[in-house]
Amino acid sequence: MGGSMAMEVMLDTGKKDGIKDIKFLNQMETLQNQIDKHPLTWKTSSVIDTIKKMRRAMHENRMEYYTLPETSAQASGYLFLYETSGGEELDKQVSFNYDITRLNVRTKSLSTKDVRTFMSDIDRFVKENLDPSIKVEYAGIMSWVRAMSDYVAQGQKRCFILAFSAIACMMIIVLRSFKLGLISMIPNVFPVLIALGLMGFLGVYMSAGLMIMAPVIIGVAVDDTIHFFMRYRREFNRTGTYEEALKATLSTVGRPIMFTTITLVAGFSVFGLSDVYTTVQFGLLASFAFIWALLADFFLAPAMMLLFKPLGPERQVTMVN
Repeated sequence: MGGSMAMEVMLDTGKKDGIKDIKFLNQMETLQNQIDKHPLTWKTSSVIDTIKKMRRAMHENRMEYYTLPETSAQASGYLFLYETSGGEELDKQVSFNYDITRLNVRTKSLSTKDVRTFMSDIDRFVKENLDPSIKVEYAGIMSWVRAMSDYVAQGQKRCFILAFSAIACMMIIVLRSFKLGLISMIPNVFPVLIALGLMGFLGVYMSAGLMIMAPVIIGVAVDDTIHFFMRYRREFNRTGTYEEALKATLSTVGRPIMFTTITLVAGFSVFGLSDVYTTVQFGLLASFAFIWALLADFFLAPAMMLLFKPLGPERQVTMVN
């Protein structure tokens, strides 16, 4: 099918008739040959091919003349002959003033990682071998894929940071302790990391639909976390010891937290019946994350409270009947 992905490498000489300069043509040919050698490339085409075909045609189609001419004047002459003979492809390859030209690159269907690798290899070669005065830009589906992946990644980071910061501030205010507020965020972030790790393990690509997954998980999981830590603080003030406070907390809020998680998992699992694949992924990954959020509240949060003792030293409390 001629390659399923395409990219346009735009080379701007910055001056009128700059494309006709034989020095520029030689550099462009070097770039095109380098891209042709890349294992991900299927085919390339540019004004270089047009000039070579014209030169071969002027020499009885002998293959040894399928090369660039030796002077700028000869290159200009071949382009003039092609243009006056009705060459319709030339306007697709060069600009009206012959200052900008395009190099069409076709590849097989590539993943986002391969697109980044491919374009990075071209960038490196351009920087090392082309004249700095030549401005190189990209257009086409491959550059769009890279731009979209950048936007998705930036959006994921921005959403995660904003959600984390807002909820952390809220937890510090509600729990009236900076140290306890930060500790309480670990069980909220833990299920997000587990869900993202599962995505990487299963090869699930981050998409625009999954971009909101991290803040949604944090925003929903924080409800049970607040319930646990508020109750723990109250029980610690009553009992004076971390272990007794933990026993009392789990015996009172453990069941409501578990039932809340079961409800969330059941509700988000309904997304698995959707015909939209991204929605299915979102629902199942969120359900998976909520299960780990429950485990974090039952095991990770208690372990941190016993280890860091954020509520201060234990004290002897006299129980009054």
